[in-house]
Order: sequence, then structure tokens, then C-alpha cells
Amino acid sequence: MLFGVLFGAGLTSFPIEALLILGGTVIGLFSVWMSRRSLSQPRVRIPTPTLVASGIRPQTEHIVQVEAGQTAQHLQFLSAASAALNGTLDLNSMLEAFANVVVAQFSDWCEIVLLAEDEFKVEDVVIAHHDLADAELAYLYRQTHSIGWDQPGGVGRVIRTGRPELYSEITQEIIDETSTHPARHAMLSQLGMRSGIVVPLMSNGKVAGAIFMIATRSERKYLPMDLSVAADLAKRLSLSIDNSRLFSKVQEASQAKSAFLAQLSHEIRTPLNAVLGFAELLSESELQPNQRQHLSTLLRNAQRLLGCANKILDLSNVESQILNIERSEFLLPALIAEVMRVMTVQAEEKKLEFHVSSPPDLPQRVISDPARIRQILFNIIGNALKFTIQGSIDVHIELHANEVQPASPLLEISVIDTGIGLTRNQRDRLFDPFVPPEIAAGRGFGGTGLGLFVARRLARLLGGDVVLGSSHPLKGSQFIVTVAIDLVEESKAAKFSNVGIEDGMRASVLVVDDADDTRHLIQQYLSRMGIDADTAASGDEGVRMALQKQYSLVLMDVKMPDMDGFAAIQKLRERNYGGPIVALTAYALNGDRERCLAGGFDGYLGKPIDRQMLKQSLLKFVVPHPALQV
Repeated sequence: MLFGVLFGAGLTSFPIEALLILGGTVIGLFSVWMSRRSLSQPRVRIPTPTLVASGIRPQTEHIVQVEAGQTAQHLQFLSAASAALNGTLDLNSMLEAFANVVVAQFSDWCEIVLLAEDEFKVEDVVIAHHDLADAELAYLYRQTHSIGWDQPGGVGRVIRTGRPELYSEITQEIIDETSTHPARHAMLSQLGMRSGIVVPLMSNGKVAGAIFMIATRSERKYLPMDLSVAADLAKRLSLSIDNSRLFSKVQEASQAKSAFLAQLSHEIRTPLNAVLGFAELLSESELQPNQRQHLSTLLRNAQRLLGCANKILDLSNVESQILNIERSEFLLPALIAEVMRVMTVQAEEKKLEFHVSSPPDLPQRVISDPARIRQILFNIIGNALKFTIQGSIDVHIELHANEVQPASPLLEISVIDTGIGLTRNQRDRLFDPFVPPEIAAGRGFGGTGLGLFVARRLARLLGGDVVLGSSHPLKGSQFIVTVAIDLVEESKAAKFSNVGIEDGMRASVLVVDDADDTRHLIQQYLSRMGIDADTAASGDEGVRMALQKQYSLVLMDVKMPDMDGFAAIQKLRERNYGGPIVALTAYALNGDRERCLAGGFDGYLGKPIDRQMLKQSLLKFVVPHPALQV
């Protein structure tokens, strides 16, 4: 059109040279304009029929089709490799799965060299090969020949420089140049390398290793496009390695925390066992009013310290999602009376009225987790006592049908107080950990802020819940606790009395513990039940005494300096000791009970020793008295 305008304007008389120069200039400007336009517009792939119709040669069409096929294969390979990397956070498993995907879709031989995080040395080498015989040779090669850091090519140079290398064709000259050692040279020649890629693994800007991918027997020949795919692969692997190492550090930190908490539990519970136990025995004696007041203060603060330790340990268990529930038969009225007795004393000290009501037909024998129910009630009622300055605490106990599990009725405990109450903002954060409800009110009542959080988690594990029924600022609150219980048929109920003597045979118990106070305390408990008890101060002494005399039950401490409980019970079982042995432990983390049972113990008692739980063990193992085979 432009030429038409020019010619239409009477320029036909121009010299031909001038017209040619003008035409060339116009064409050049038009080409520049088209190139800029093409850069600013999205590129559209022309379908193959259009290419042919446009006069593009079939050879070019074939090249386009081959490149499209290679791109599809590379995307599929990267997808499979990513799936292998995301399959696990265990470093060794991840590297092996990744290497297997590489040899299945991209190379015949894959070697991953991983450096240590803190120093320049090889931490791990993972090798995969499509041929088992060659895989063994590849492992042997790496075992007998370390990485040559000063070699003119290969893994050593890539790790040293951080730059990838492409060997489209590995000739004998390249092998000769990079392998001057005769044995190394012979093994590399035997492996038959034809083409290869080495790419570095990067972590935080530093070289963390390398991936060595080799084509051996196949006709595969690596090209620059393959090198870009390998570089992408190395980035993904580097990120996964970093995540795996971070996960490993988190796991190590978690294990260290668990070990610390276990030791903390032992160190706190062992002295508390003596404090609470002897204080409880003393409370059953004749005391002067001021003495009883001092004793009550001692018990209250010891219980508070124990409750704080329990909440911290339970928080750790809640975080790990492994809170365990143990179901056993127990006397429900006795458990409730025990809790209410302690709470009544605390209410009297604060000059608060404390009322408890329960139905006359409350079941006697039930199955659930008595320790957890006791913990929930102490947390909820203790919470009401803490935040009530004046007035009263009312506890109502009822039994309701369970719509979810009709065979397991719901035990409901409603706790109503006249305390400080809660605002709307406080109610929204009530069951969050480490958030005491008085924070927003600016009042200091103490506590860890874990009681309600732990109580709700435990109640839900017991088939119930803990909910806030109602609350008003400065008027008080109502909390409702529900737990599912199973009723015990009277004909199947265990005997809960006269545990000392059965069938004319006097029961006897051996208490093995390195703590003098613990031995003496349990001996006192058993004596008041009419049961004779011998004691041993070490695992070795306990084994010797158990093999010399028939005991109805052996109570064995788990942690002792010379021979711990696990070693002691192993010796007894090896000597065909068939009597029941119950573990005593101040450790209270999840899994401790399972470890004790797996270690050969028949039962488990935590410290501080609960008299009701001790009685449960006696009922289970002493009545009726078995004929022990020693």
C-alpha cells in the first residue's frame, strides 16, 4: 500500500537506485516494527496443518513434534520426582525413592552425593542403577574410590565450583583425562558411561552436594534441554533435603523435650509422693485444730504443685496427639467422695459454701479411666474455687442417656460458682492454652492457664466434653463436664473389701524401690489394708527376695541406680518367676505404661501413689490369691 501511494504520487520518474534505497528503508522499518510487535504479543503455537499449509517443511514439523514430546516427558518425569520427594520426610528414604525415579525415567545410573551441614565432607552417598550387577559395581566403585576434589571434571569439580557440567558424549579420552588411577579407570570403563550430567545441590547459598546422572547402556544422549531439567530437579531436591533436615532437628528437639519432661516428672513426683502420702496418713490421726490447719495448708500446696506438674506434662502429651486412656473398673461414689473431700477442705479455707448433690441411684461400679476423671474434676472444681472470692460452689451430679453410645450413659457434673465471671472476649479464648481467664480483667489468680484446655481434651477422649454453660461478669459461671461410663453387672463385679485375707491365706507384697520414703509409705498403706509387706532397696535385692519367697504381688520401681526395674523383671522372667509384678514409676509421659507392659510388667502405678489405684491393683492380682509358680 505504501508503495502504491508513492507510485501514485508521481514518483515513477525517480531513478531506479533511489527507489531501491527507499524501498529497502521502508522494508527495514517494517521488519523492526514487526519484531517489536511480536515481542509484545503472546506467542501462539500454530497447529501442524497450518504449518504445512503455510509452506513450512515437513522436517521442521518433525522437529517441533519431537521437542513437544520431550517436553511432555520431562514434565512427567519432574512430576514423578516431586511425588517421590513429597512422599516422606525421612532423608534416606526420600533420597532412595528419588534416585529410583531418576533411573526409571531419566538416566541409567544416578548417584547423589550429600555433604555434611557443618563441614566440607561427604555425609552420605545414595546410588541407584537400572541393572543390579552394575549397581553393585557402582557401589564398589564409590566405596573404593573417594571423590577426587582436584580432578579436571566430574562430581568433585561441580561441588568445588558450584557449576553444572554437561557431557553429551563421554569419550574414552574424557575417561582417560579424569581417571588417572588404573583401578578407577578400569571400573569406569567397565560401567560403560556414554553421556552424563552433573548438577550441584545448593543450600543457603552454599554447595550441599551434587547429583550425577549417567546414561550407560541406553542410547540416551543428554542435550542442553536435559541440563535445564536436571538443574530444576536439583533445586527441588535441595529444598526437600533442607526440609528433611529441619524436620529431623525438630524431631530431635521433641525427643530432648520429652526426655527433659520425663526427668522433670520423676524429680517432682518422687518427693511429692512422700509429702502427700504421709500428710494424708497424718490427717487420719488425732490432731489439734492448729495442727490440722497447718496440715491442710501443706496438703493444699503439695496438691497445687502436683497439679501444675501434671498440666505441663499433659500439655506435652496433647501437643503430640498421643494422650492415652486406660479403662478399668472402679467405685464411682468412692472416687467422687475423694475429690469432694479435698475440694471441701479448700472451700472451707476460703470461707466458701460448698454443696454437692447426686442422685440416690448413682451406679456403684463403672468402667472408665478413674485417674483422668479425677484429674478433670480437680481442674474444673479447682478452677471455680480459685476464681470465687465469696459466695458458694455448687456441684450437681447426674446420669443421662447417651445418644451416641446408648450402652454407655453420660456422667454429668455441673459446677456452678459465684466468682468473677467472664466477659465475651474471655469466653472466646477460654479453652486456649496458656490463657488464664483473669488476664483481660487484670486480676492475678495464678495458675498455668492449662487446666481448662487439658480438661476438655481429656473429657473428649472419654466420650464427653467440657463446656461453659453460662457466665456473667461479677456474677459467676457454670461449667458442665460429661464423660461416658460403662456400667458393671453386679454378678461380674470385683470384690472391693476384705482384700487382706482370702481363702484363709495371708496376702504378702514385696515393695522394691531405692527411695526409703516410698518404701515406708507403701508399707504403711498396705498395713492399714491388713496386708504384710516386705521391702527391698535395689533391683538386685528385689530379684533375690522374690526368688526366695512366694509373694502375692511385687511392686517394682522402674528407675533404680544399680539394676532398674526392666532389668530386674527380665531376670525374674528368665528364672521362670510367674507371679504378678506391677511397675512403680514417677515418669508420667504417654507411652510409659505401654513400655512397662511391653517390658514384662503386669500392671502400672504412677507416683505419687494413689491409694485407690493401689487398691485396684491388689484387687486385680491378690484376690483371689493365685498359687504362684516360682
